Amino acid sequence: MTSIDWSSVLAYGLLFLAALGGGAMNAVAGGGTFLTFPSLTFSGLSLLSANATSTVALWPGTVSSAIALRQQWGTYRSRLAGYLLISLFGGLAGALLLLRLSSDTLGDVFPYLLLTATLLFAFKSRLEKQQTAERPSPAWLQTLVLLLVAIYGGFFGGGMGIMMMAMFSLLGMTDVRNANALKVLLTVVVNGISVVTFIVADVIVWPSALVMVGGSILGGYVGAVYARRVSPQRLRIIIVSIGLILTVYFFLR
Repeated sequence: MTSIDWSSVLAYGLLFLAALGGGAMNAVAGGGTFLTFPSLTFSGLSLLSANATSTVALWPGTVSSAIALRQQWGTYRSRLAGYLLISLFGGLAGALLLLRLSSDTLGDVFPYLLLTATLLFAFKSRLEKQQTAERPSPAWLQTLVLLLVAIYGGFFGGGMGIMMMAMFSLLGMTDVRNANALKVLLTVVVNGISVVTFIVADVIVWPSALVMVGGSILGGYVGAVYARRVSPQRLRIIIVSIGLILTVYFFLR
């Protein structure tokens, strides 16, 4: 009779819970990466595999959100194809850049990425409430900014949605709900091409990824159902605290 490896069961159980919490956090206020990424590194994965596996784990929840918001994409129909192509190219460039860096370089870079994502999340409300431009920015500036955000998203992803919302506001998009729908769609594209790139490069740890996909989908559903019962302000404090603790940990590591 084969004995049960309870240590593995516990490890996968903790990963499932991290993805459950991450999916719920994304549905309520964002910041799911702050749970999924570190939980994978603590389980023994390298920074590269943890980042790739985390992206896979959270992507299905983003796809379901995009489908739910599909009616609002039409607002940007004339510019949508261009936005999608830029996001696709930027996400691919960011993912390829991640694959080319050595493990030592990743160890040096990731603490700063976590710090950036944490600060973005901490000042999320202020960024999204910035005064919008009196007139739309030039097309070349929109392309450049979106490309840089997409490259960042393909490379790491934490805080990308906040960057996009701030960018949309500063570029003159005044309807927050429509901008949010566009953000979700472009996030699907950026993370989607990253997932494909990571699959081809064979850097995803599939047992962990599959366990976490189930957790993130369930967490996303539960989070969407109970989103109105949770205080976004209180959740934001918790997420920022987690981000700061993890940032200090990775700086000291």
